[in-house]
Amino acid sequence: MIGALKFRVQGSGFRVQGSGFSPAAGQKNGPSNRKKTSFIKEADYAGIYSGKNEDKFKALGLTPVKSDVVNAPYIKEFPVVLECEVLKVVEIGLHIQFIGEINDIKADENILAQNGLPDISKVKPFIYNSTGQDYYALGDLLGRAYTVGRKE
Repeated sequence: MIGALKFRVQGSGFRVQGSGFSPAAGQKNGPSNRKKTSFIKEADYAGIYSGKNEDKFKALGLTPVKSDVVNAPYIKEFPVVLECEVLKVVEIGLHIQFIGEINDIKADENILAQNGLPDISKVKPFIYNSTGQDYYALGDLLGRAYTVGRKE
């Protein structure tokens, strides 16, 4: 299970359940691939099966790309990649929390808005609900930040 958090402007974090994850020895950085809803099967498969026993890139037909920023590959087919340096690793019960600094962001041009930033409706990300063990799509605009909460 991966849950994202943002702890500062240039920061990112995620956590994984330890029983299904084995970090590489001494690994200090890596990508945080943001998946589109069209990659739900691949994301679920990667969470079920260990990379110790098979090459998940090959099994899923995904293309690893060597990063020129961090010492870990990212997935070519995924529309958004945050390349991070791990600053801290915290064990929380059965989970391992990774806190890192974003060193580079890669985004496909076809998911960018006119202002050059990722458009959530084009990215079509999804989240995992651990209590129900379900995936949910994100993307509906609920309101503008710093506007909907203003006094009339």
